[in-house]
Amino acid sequence: MGPLAFRTPTLFEVGRGRADRWEKHNAETLIALECHSEGPFRALEANLQLDRVHLALVRADHHRVDRSAALVESHPSDSIAIYAVLAGRSVIDGAVGRSTVTAGQVIALDPDAPFARDFDGGVHELVVKVPRSVLGDVDLTAPLISDDIYSRALIASVSRAVRRTEAPSPDEDTILDLVLAVATGGRAEATVMRRAAARAFVDRHFADADLSAADVAAGVGISERQLSRVFAAAGTSVPRYVLGRRLDAAYALLLRSPELTTGVVAARCGFTSTAHFSRSFVGRFGVHAGRVNTR
Repeated sequence: MGPLAFRTPTLFEVGRGRADRWEKHNAETLIALECHSEGPFRALEANLQLDRVHLALVRADHHRVDRSAALVESHPSDSIAIYAVLAGRSVIDGAVGRSTVTAGQVIALDPDAPFARDFDGGVHELVVKVPRSVLGDVDLTAPLISDDIYSRALIASVSRAVRRTEAPSPDEDTILDLVLAVATGGRAEATVMRRAAARAFVDRHFADADLSAADVAAGVGISERQLSRVFAAAGTSVPRYVLGRRLDAAYALLLRSPELTTGVVAARCGFTSTAHFSRSFVGRFGVHAGRVNTR
């Protein structure tokens, strides 16, 4: 496997009083919405487009958005959207009534069903948009609010992806599994949900040199035998997956911090042996770790 193409989030900022630019940007990038602001309006959005998933981190002043039937008809989304509230709260009005979403909760909805959202204290949230063709038949006749283990894992995974950190590029398959678990209210296939939870656990703990399959199994509440079967169904094993995420993290860290030595990078990413790290790195990427920034 050759060197990874690490994607960097792109930033879009709206200055005071330019809600019209915000509308135009979101229609082109995320989901078309009508924006209503009675006072000064500023917004900032970090977007990350993966192969099949679009991720965003949004911060904005108090405003209200509407996705009317007319807007749905003129700008269909054909996707599933998940909004994760990081701070404050938002109120959503849809065909089945009004709901309040608070910090730490996520709401999954069909953007092609009209809705309105009000952010009385401003916006600070994550957005995940997945084409329906990727997820398959997911019924979101009514918006679904949750704050379970899969919601929390999705928030953590997307947060790391859209913020500029030393974390590796996101595992898109993990994000998709988590989205499916959230959008089905935890009724997705058991293997998918267990795999999603286990991969998300690894992403949070891969830098722990002592991380073991037993730790992962305990972290997601299943037996080691079940865990082994879950990873085998995806054509891998727990040790191979952990090694892959550690190597991805090391590559990302070398790109962003070229002043670090190979030994420091190896230790930060959970390797106890620099020699093992170096061999594994060459095997994975076809280049020595010390030459990543000279290519």
